[in-house]
Amino acid sequence: MNHGIDIHCHVILMGNPDEVIKESMHKLKALINIATDIKEAVQSLDLSKKYPKFVFSSAGLHPEGAASASEKEMDEVLQFIKDNKKHLVSIGEVGIDYFWVKEQEKRKRAEEAFVQFIELSNQLKKPLQIHARNSEEKKTAFSDALKLLTDNNARGVAMHSFSGSDEELLHAVEQGYYISISTIIGRSSKHKRLAAKTPLDKLLLETDSPWLHPFEREGKNYPWNIIESAKIIAEIKEMKPEHILQATEANAAKVFGLEI
Repeated sequence: MNHGIDIHCHVILMGNPDEVIKESMHKLKALINIATDIKEAVQSLDLSKKYPKFVFSSAGLHPEGAASASEKEMDEVLQFIKDNKKHLVSIGEVGIDYFWVKEQEKRKRAEEAFVQFIELSNQLKKPLQIHARNSEEKKTAFSDALKLLTDNNARGVAMHSFSGSDEELLHAVEQGYYISISTIIGRSSKHKRLAAKTPLDKLLLETDSPWLHPFEREGKNYPWNIIESAKIIAEIKEMKPEHILQATEANAAKVFGLEI
């Protein structure tokens, strides 16, 4: 039996989503496709209907998009999520990005949008998939995101592709948030350290495919490469890869309420 759930991938952006999904079905238990705007969300929901109990959908607005979205555009995204809440397992990716969003005014707009998504998450009782990315001049995206989450009483939270500090990791875990380790762990000593410090019952796996190939900077990533992550984490935690895949699968099913 296959085990393992890629909780964050972008199969819509891979050019051949059906081929990727069919190959993934031979190797994984499920995947969650992330939509960063309404157009992608509509396509994702179509895939969820086509591959029930294997492709699950999450919808939100990437902070880069949120930073420049008009009030009307934000309202449309929020309404879309409300209208399709039964078919979405999470809201995201949403959050804080200081790498791509550099203007202070746009950062403020993205922050306001993030709070709206947190409030919607609480209202709909849907977990959040959090995007946080630091910049050179301001290395606080993770701490700022965590503060907004705690200040607004966020409930179910998965920190997508976590790459914050050890202290931020500890704070997130103390809040009951889940830590998603991406396949970049294959070429990152920092991510190996973060995985070592993450309790198994709070650990999730993801690829963020088509990006973050585990071994090649420019390689095209695929959902089943979470198996490579599981092998690396298993070595770190002195467990079997199957145990890592099963444990993270159970965590994903719990936080996202997956029926698989």
